[in-house]
Amino acid sequence: MSAPPLANQPSAWPTRKIGAAGLGGALATIVIWALDAAGIVLAPEEAAALATLLSVALGYFTRERRIVRERIRALH
Repeated sequence: MSAPPLANQPSAWPTRKIGAAGLGGALATIVIWALDAAGIVLAPEEAAALATLLSVALGYFTRERRIVRERIRALH
C-alpha cells in the first residue's frame, strides 16, 4: 500500500496552519516568561514540551482558507 501523492502548495507563502504553529512557539515563550516572573520555574524539558504542544495544537486546530483547500483538492 503506497501513500497518496503529496499536494503542491498554491504559492510559496506559508499557509495559515504553518503560521499558527510558529505563533504557538512564540506564545509558549511568553507563557514560560510569565510563569518564571510569577516564581514558577519550569525545567528545560517542560518548557520544550510546552512549546511543542502549543505549536502542534495551534497548527492542528487552525483551518485553511477555502481557496487553499479547493486548490489542493483540485490537484488530486
